[in-house]
Amino acid sequence: MMGTDNSSADSGKVTGQFSSSGDTLPPLARQASSRESVVLGDAILAEIWKDQERLHLPSFVPPAPSRFGSEKRTLSADQWRSVGTIHLVITLTRLWGLDSGRKGEMLTNFIHLVTAVHLANSRTTSHAVAEDYTFHMLEYLQGYCKLYKEAKIQPSHHLSLHMETLLMMFGPVHSWRTWPFERYNYTLQNIKTNRKFGLPVHLISYPV
Repeated sequence: MMGTDNSSADSGKVTGQFSSSGDTLPPLARQASSRESVVLGDAILAEIWKDQERLHLPSFVPPAPSRFGSEKRTLSADQWRSVGTIHLVITLTRLWGLDSGRKGEMLTNFIHLVTAVHLANSRTTSHAVAEDYTFHMLEYLQGYCKLYKEAKIQPSHHLSLHMETLLMMFGPVHSWRTWPFERYNYTLQNIKTNRKFGLPVHLISYPV
């Protein structure tokens, strides 16, 4: 979502998301290079955790784990969606909403991404929705290249620009996205195999 921030104003106070080689760093990695600075760090995460404690979500919305980012852990797709489209939006808007400088630009850039995600996940779609999605995704990618000069364009960024065509060809993404397969992958990952491969697995015994 957000790449490295090479602004000197933010250096020394935040911890890394991406290394100089493009690899993802562990949460709150204290060994981040001193020449690197990034967007989200200890101070921002602490504010997100405070907002999490005060936030009451509907029962059908899976919340992010409490104090996420304080230790290395795997989040589900639903939890990542809550982090990106709920928790970060609330806290970053509170902290950066009135900033007229770089942080304000970073917030605007991030909101373009969140808006594109919401449009892409809409239960209904149309030519107007698909075109709005492409507008916000292009705005996000252009801002991404401008704001985070050390970050690299990834294949997923290129693929995201084909979403307008896919929405027009196949309709709303809930009917053709891969989440059901991800749930099966999660089920398979939790089957105790004792590291023995090739043994039969009866999925019917493991509800999805």
